[in-house]
Amino acid sequence: MGHCIQYNVKCKSNNQPKNNVKRKFFTIVLCVTAIVLIVVMTCNARVNFINFVDEYTSANIYVELVNNLNIATSNTLEKNEIYQDYTNFIDIQKDSNGNVTYINTNMLLANVLLCDVIEQTQKMITSLCENKVFEVPATAMTGSMLLAQFGKQIKVQLMPVGNVDCDFASRFEQAGINQTKHSLYIDIKARVQMILPLYVRDVDIRTSYIVCESIIVGKVPEFYLGGSQNFDMLDLVA
Repeated sequence: MGHCIQYNVKCKSNNQPKNNVKRKFFTIVLCVTAIVLIVVMTCNARVNFINFVDEYTSANIYVELVNNLNIATSNTLEKNEIYQDYTNFIDIQKDSNGNVTYINTNMLLANVLLCDVIEQTQKMITSLCENKVFEVPATAMTGSMLLAQFGKQIKVQLMPVGNVDCDFASRFEQAGINQTKHSLYIDIKARVQMILPLYVRDVDIRTSYIVCESIIVGKVPEFYLGGSQNFDMLDLVA
């Protein structure tokens, strides 16, 4: 009898290595895509957050600081009546025709007032930065003003930057025939820094506060009628 022998030969498929390469390729592509999307979303959220802070939060902080600077300056002027009298700051000399020939300023009193205002406004800013709470909604990162009204609030930390800078300024304005309104005011400049998790920004504050004013009767030299001037420019003989 003849015997029939059957041989089963199994050949390994050459497709398996190719499939592994494809899987690795797609995995790398997915990872890179995910990383790119995360970076883009993070950058977009940061831009939206910064825009919200610049447009709304910094404006609120600016208004709050200006109001408090004006209050501090007003309190300084009210505590001493000598600051409220124009003639304590300005001495006007006239000729026989009633024309202004000389305007002299009391720089000693002006400097004393400036020191008082600087001291009070600096204290105010320090106190405001330590005690006043400003917040930004975390949902501002979405860029939607509707969603920005809700969600968890992120506290804004404020820090004074440098010292308050104060200067005296003077303004002459025509008030009628041979009449000139002379105003003395303080120009106040300060800076605070907003510190947030994703953003740090300086906010510059500037405000002017009227100290006193008076109507000068008589012809005033044209030199003084050019608008605002530094206080020390008034010590001139016309």
